[in-house]
Parts: sequence; structure tokens; C-alpha cells
Amino acid sequence: MSSLREEVDKANKALATGLAEGNAEAMAALYTDNAIIMPPHADLMQSRAAVQQCWQGALDMGCEQVTLDTVELLEYGDCAVEIGQYVLTIRPAEGEPIVDKGKYLVTWKQEDGTWKLDRDIWNTSLPPAGS
Repeated sequence: MSSLREEVDKANKALATGLAEGNAEAMAALYTDNAIIMPPHADLMQSRAAVQQCWQGALDMGCEQVTLDTVELLEYGDCAVEIGQYVLTIRPAEGEPIVDKGKYLVTWKQEDGTWKLDRDIWNTSLPPAGS
């Protein structure tokens, strides 16, 4: 039986692979049915379909690569909390690639015996553009 850390690492790798392959559907499958995603500069979105729509929008903007680094992982029965850092590469249609660095917080929940992302929020650690 895999440890929580192994399951989270596996899911994070699958999320990164989904982004690299441009597969928002595969990314959304890593979330619970009633997941809530809270991306920067947007309202919260609830449901796996909304998660897929959010990730498709990120792909359409040129998001192509992410590295996720778990800093802390705490387990609470069938729920867990992950705090981490990310590096995201965005290649817009025009211009040079953009590298964003930031932090995230994910609550994980067991659904049908699998750890899935249930609540997901992230934001940049870089200063606002033009500052």
C-alpha cells in the first residue's frame, strides 16, 4: 500500500504531465467530483467540469510546464493538506516565455480509495508587473 506522500507525488506528476501534454481532461480527473479551484485573478470554480474549464483556459494562454514541490504534507484521516511551491512556464503566442514562481495550498480527499485534489489555490510570489 502506498503512503500518502507517494500518492500525492504521483498525482502531482500526473498533473504536470497533463499540462505538458495539453490534456485538461486528464488534469481534471485528478480532482474530486465537487472540487473547488481558486486560480489567481478569477472567482472560485466548483465541479470537476469547472476545473477542466479552468485548466483548458490555462493551456490556451500558453501554460506548458509546471514543477510542483511539496513543502509540507499533513494527514487528517481521509483528508490531507499540502503546502508547496511551483514553477510554471507560460509560452504566450507572442513574445518570450514567462516563468512564474509561487506557492500553493491543496486539500486532498480520498474518493473511491484514491487521494484526489479537493480544494486548490495558488498565487505568484513574483512582484506585480511594472514594479
